Formats: sequence, C-alpha cells, structure tokens
Amino acid sequence: MKYLIAVVCLFFSLPVSASVQTKRAEIWGRPIEYQRVVLKNNKVDYDGKSFVVKQGEETINRVVINTAFFEKEADAIWKNFERKKGGIHHSPDLMTFLNRLQSGDHHSLLADLLELKEQLEWAAWHPLYEEIRRGEENETKARKTFVRRFRETRMKTVEWHELSHLLDEMGGIKKEEREAQATEVKAFLTELVYGDNPQDSFWQVVATVASEIRKGENIDYSLNKLQGVLEAVCQMPWYVQGEKVCFLCYLSKERSAEVALWAYRNYSHQS
Repeated sequence: MKYLIAVVCLFFSLPVSASVQTKRAEIWGRPIEYQRVVLKNNKVDYDGKSFVVKQGEETINRVVINTAFFEKEADAIWKNFERKKGGIHHSPDLMTFLNRLQSGDHHSLLADLLELKEQLEWAAWHPLYEEIRRGEENETKARKTFVRRFRETRMKTVEWHELSHLLDEMGGIKKEEREAQATEVKAFLTELVYGDNPQDSFWQVVATVASEIRKGENIDYSLNKLQGVLEAVCQMPWYVQGEKVCFLCYLSKERSAEVALWAYRNYSHQS
C-alpha cells in the first residue's frame, strides 16, 4: 500500500525535495520533451518510473529517477574491489550457453550466470576504480568520487531506459498490456545504444536473470533481454564461432549499440 501511495503521489504531485528539470532529447529518431525528476526515496523499490501526466489542458511527460540505492550499491562494489582480485577466468561457449537458455534449461545455467555477473561487474566498474585509486591516495575521498561517478552513470542509464518506456506510452503501448515484454526489452536495448556503460546494463540483466531463476519468477523479462542480445550477437558479421559468453565483458560501446540496434528492430517488428 505504501508503494502504491508513493507512485500515485508522484503521478499527481512532486516531493519538495525532488530536483525537477525540463529537458529535450532525441530517442530512436524522435524528439521528446519531458520533465526529469530526481529524488531519493528508500521507501519504494524502483530506481526509475515514467508517466504521461494530464494537468488540465497540459500534458507532461515525466521521467522519475530514484537514487536511493545507488550509493549502497556503489559502496558494495568498491569494497568488493578493495578486498579481492577479479578478472575473467572460466566462461562457457556462447552458443552452448544460448542453446541451453533457449531450451528452458535455466537452473543448469545458474553457476555460469553468477560467474558472468562477477565478470561483468569487474568489466563495468573496475577500470573506473583503478583510475580513481591511482589519482587519489585518500581512500575516503577516492570512494566518494567512485560513488559520485557511479551515480552519474547509472542516472543516465535509468533516464534512457525510462525515456524508451515513455516513447512507447506516448505511442499507445502500455507496460501493463500484452506488449509488456517487448517494451521492457526495448528499454534495455535503448540503454545499450544511448547509455554510457553497456557492461553495467549487461551486469544488471544477468544479476536479475540469476534472481529470477532462483525465485522461479519473471521479474522484468530479463531472461528475454539476455536471450535477445545473445541471439543478436550471433547475427553480427564480426561474430566468431566458438566465442565465449564472457565476450560481453569486452564488447565495445559501438558494437554493443550495433547488437542492440539489430535486436531493437526485431522487437519493434514483433510488437
């Protein structure tokens, strides 16, 4: 009930502590004007929401970014890097992994997913950690800088994700309707095209897939997101047979966008 009340309040009004900015962006070839709301509310469990709000004759496109959990997440990553070495070690064949994913043999993938999650965390954030650690001897200051940079990057990712949902809603596609899977997958692919850290987006998806398998529930179509990306990778002219699934850790921003564009067109055609 508290969650519902919080969402309803956001729809009609804004907390006094919220930062509000009117912005314009171009997404998938379409210009969009929207109101970006940044708040910090640990009483709700989301990091992003989007709404089309009617206020009399005025229509407001609203993207809400909740930063309440970013600091805790960034701090955990920092501490993880401080206490142990990481890197890319074991990794299964990408095509074998994809075939098992497509067959529904999900529980057998759990160990590989957890390993891939750690690898992607390392690929997404360890370069930034190393950069900051080299430039700042004071550990407290270095950690604060890492948390700030993490927050900035994650905010951009969430903003693009929610703009994709907003674009769909403006086109008459509701997240709660039968198109829910396609619109959620497209929002993830939008992160890969427009966001700054594709490995972080991959990491979040893999972490959620592992959680979905453990709990036996579909949280946000993350299985479909991961499967769609791996299928798209296999369609790329530069894909090499026998590639390992940890290949995602090394995928450049340009090639991540190329993969996402192929998958986005596929999902747009389906929906």
